[in-house]
Amino acid sequence: MPMKTIQAPESLEEAWFCKDNAPDDSLWLSGTTWLRTQWEAGQLNDAKQWIRLDRIPELNQGIHLAEEELRISSMTTFAELEEDERIREKAPIFSKAIKQIAAPSIREQATIGGNIATGIGDSLPALIALDARISYDDHLKRRELLLTDWLQEGCPGLIVELILPKTEENLSLTFYEKTGRREAFIPSAVTVAISGRLNKKSGTFSHIRAAAAGGTMEPVRLKQLEQSLMAVPLVEGKHYRLLQEQILKDYSPPEDPFLSKSYKQRVASNLIIQNIHSYIEGDHYAAE
Repeated sequence: MPMKTIQAPESLEEAWFCKDNAPDDSLWLSGTTWLRTQWEAGQLNDAKQWIRLDRIPELNQGIHLAEEELRISSMTTFAELEEDERIREKAPIFSKAIKQIAAPSIREQATIGGNIATGIGDSLPALIALDARISYDDHLKRRELLLTDWLQEGCPGLIVELILPKTEENLSLTFYEKTGRREAFIPSAVTVAISGRLNKKSGTFSHIRAAAAGGTMEPVRLKQLEQSLMAVPLVEGKHYRLLQEQILKDYSPPEDPFLSKSYKQRVASNLIIQNIHSYIEGDHYAAE
């Protein structure tokens, strides 16, 4: 491996100074678990300058509640997130995702900012389902975008905080499902997440967010599915085929050496339909 210059700035200003000295040959470092995965796969970024982020105060503020929103600093580890009661109470779908990401020893080191910054982290579908926002620093200018917009803009700047808005009241359907290996800190084969509130009288959702990802693809919102769930009464089982068709319109994962595109689509579709069906047919719905 070629020699690297490792910088350890103690402020955002210093971090950008280092980055601007080699704008096309620098790599931000947070928990470094993804870096290890890339190295093991022979895909390590060959940037000559690595910039550590662990000494920057603004990125190490932990988890706090502000105006009913959870604000999570980018250097917060998955282990810290897993242990926080506020995450379990206010963002259960995110809490479930955290427990399914990598092994416990890796969660001790891996950071939420690093997972998001990859653009393909397994936390992303759950965060999209929660309408999460990203607060990021762009050369000492603080900006904020919906996570979906931030991803579409190419993951700009340096992530400072993840913001989870106040949870919609009475969310009646929430689920997160991941298929694939868990032992390593690698992307899953397929990951899906949904959060929504059902109107029992109409059988349709008054609020719904759905997302899917997997492998090396950037997560996508399943907007066609969302529209159908808000328009078509779920109590009519015959509409499941329509929902499946809507999923396939939005979810187009790349093939890889082990899994075909059509297989991944079937898995995502089956996971979503099964969870919706179980909810509609189960005691939870009947008891509402």
